[in-house]
Amino acid sequence: MTWDELLSYARANYEHQEPGDGYIFISFPNPDGSYGMASLSRIRHPIGTEWMEICAPVGNVGEVDVNAAINAVGSHPCGGLSVAADMVMVRHVVPIASMSDLEFEVHRTTVTTAARALSAIAQA
Repeated sequence: MTWDELLSYARANYEHQEPGDGYIFISFPNPDGSYGMASLSRIRHPIGTEWMEICAPVGNVGEVDVNAAINAVGSHPCGGLSVAADMVMVRHVVPIASMSDLEFEVHRTTVTTAARALSAIAQA
């Protein structure tokens, strides 16, 4: 898969917004009927390969117990925590070249499920 193929897949399968700067925001229904969101962006590895960064929000910086979030993220099989635009995010980065549509869905589900679980645990 290439970044352009990943974008085409996301555009075809998700409600989305593309604010520019190489990002696409996708939204989707969760099993409980609420809506989730994630941001996707391309990262070029120093050796020249393309990687996908996928981030999902946990909560606003001032509302998240960061220590609880850090402790809880270790029980999830993906990424780590970062901050973007005053939001604590679960962040995961994977190579694109060998990714299939199914693998993308696994990464999206893993990251967004972790973010939802951390949000419930870490709200201060």
